[in-house]
Amino acid sequence: MRQSYKFWVSLLTGLMLVSLLPVVEAAYNFTDPAFGSTWNRADKAVQELTGVGRGYTWGPPAPGAEGIQTEQYNGAPRKVQYFDKARMEINNPSANPNDLYFVTTGLLVKELVTGQRQDSDTTFTALPPSPVQIAGDSNEGGNNAIAPTYASFQNVVTFLNNQNTRPAAPNSLITARIDKSGQVTTFSPPERRFNTGYDPVTQHNISDVFVTFGQQRGSVWNGSGYVQDSVLFNNPTYVLGRPVTEAYWIRAVVAGVERDILVQLFERRVLTYTPANPDPYKVEMGNVGQHYFRWRYALNGCNVPPAQAATATGPARPVSFGGKGKVQDQTIFSQSINKSLPYRVYLPRDYETSGKRYPVLYMLHGYGGNYVEWDAYGLLGIADDLMGGAQIQPFIIVLPSGEQSYWVNQANCGPRWADYVSQDLVKFMDATYRTLPRFDKRAIGGLSMGGHGSLQIAFNHPEVFKIIGAHSPTLRTEGSGPSFFGNIAYYATLDPISLARTKDLSSYFIWLDIGMDDSAWRPRAEELHQVLLDRGKAHTWKLFEGGHLSQYWASHIIDYLQYYNAAFGS
Repeated sequence: MRQSYKFWVSLLTGLMLVSLLPVVEAAYNFTDPAFGSTWNRADKAVQELTGVGRGYTWGPPAPGAEGIQTEQYNGAPRKVQYFDKARMEINNPSANPNDLYFVTTGLLVKELVTGQRQDSDTTFTALPPSPVQIAGDSNEGGNNAIAPTYASFQNVVTFLNNQNTRPAAPNSLITARIDKSGQVTTFSPPERRFNTGYDPVTQHNISDVFVTFGQQRGSVWNGSGYVQDSVLFNNPTYVLGRPVTEAYWIRAVVAGVERDILVQLFERRVLTYTPANPDPYKVEMGNVGQHYFRWRYALNGCNVPPAQAATATGPARPVSFGGKGKVQDQTIFSQSINKSLPYRVYLPRDYETSGKRYPVLYMLHGYGGNYVEWDAYGLLGIADDLMGGAQIQPFIIVLPSGEQSYWVNQANCGPRWADYVSQDLVKFMDATYRTLPRFDKRAIGGLSMGGHGSLQIAFNHPEVFKIIGAHSPTLRTEGSGPSFFGNIAYYATLDPISLARTKDLSSYFIWLDIGMDDSAWRPRAEELHQVLLDRGKAHTWKLFEGGHLSQYWASHIIDYLQYYNAAFGS
């Protein structure tokens, strides 16, 4: 058994890289010869030989995806091709085409479970997690409604900061079952399967059947003929990625019959084990490529371009200001919302002479306000006084315009206001001013509608914002918000309380305040406070006197600024 436990780790060292020779003529139209070489090595035998004793590793081209030959990544098109089981991609066309990693497969399972579509090495677009069934028959017409979806695994998956990890448990019986709601229970399994592998990086056990599957040998194509070799390129991690969940039993409909299936999610693939299947087809690759294509293009087919920095439509305009710092207005064009909007920026009194970089505070206005609302309540003047008295450190303050958008990416392909703030505006500010362009030196706060915005933007973009301030947030219940909050599934991607229940909150500083007399919004703020307590998330909670009024926010500006200053650190 020790040898099986070494399996996932030993693959990382001393690997034999497979030379990918030019593709020979095949039945499918590969959009790049390297895709053909990679596909042929494992799947040519499945397609051409009888009795090969395994299913597809890549599978046929995904139906309907034939026209997708490039996708934007890191601001440039990269070659991709979708197959039933995965998506192949070429990230560096100038690299050695004979290297195993010249062709890679994306972390599609991660995107499907989290809803975070990756657009570059560091930027993401927030979409609803995939509602597609993870195994079994298609759910068209409700034929497989019982099966868990990718979204069902949000609370058991490991992607950030080692959440949901497990200690090594060699030879432990797998008795956990997960249902469509994501509820995990223990039951008497239909077949005794055990954990015999463990990945110390993602800290998850691996089922015995999947360990064996990763080690399988058989007929593979070497470019000129068939040889006996490792099916998964002598490197299962290259094909599967690392495990990101434990193995779970599920119920799903297969060929019209409800069955027990063992599933395990890896970074790149989903493996399933169906006891009722004949040998050697009990273990199969899930149709991740097909599912991802549907999620990206059919379910979220808004043709959303990767975010890019906003562009100035004119010079910055000085604003009369009684303090020692400098205040400017400027108008920028954002591709995410396809329009030009003004913003106001405060630069500390030593900005012109210090040459140093500064933290940045983004403060969002409310539903009835505009980009100068916070300034009208005294924010910039008070900040200037506190900085001048060395009571808080110098930092830049940005006041963007959000109209009545709720600062969200609106459903049904509407304007993407969250992307405007978290991507277009932030990129513009980092390029235009001497900022400290790090998530731990960026804070986002807001009042009323802006408090909702600061929470959902930061929760959906942990790579951009670490520090959150929600001042009297108007946290709407499902069905009570504007129509652009979308259906129940989409609403959950915008609702700060839903996000707080499912997201990794470990890295954030969070401030939450509400007025005692704010009867309309106090219950939901208290609900969020309780969710944070239940999850063990340390945060600042303030119940101040007052209601949902300008006087309330103006009277607490010093409190807010002192919080942001402390969160920025020295």
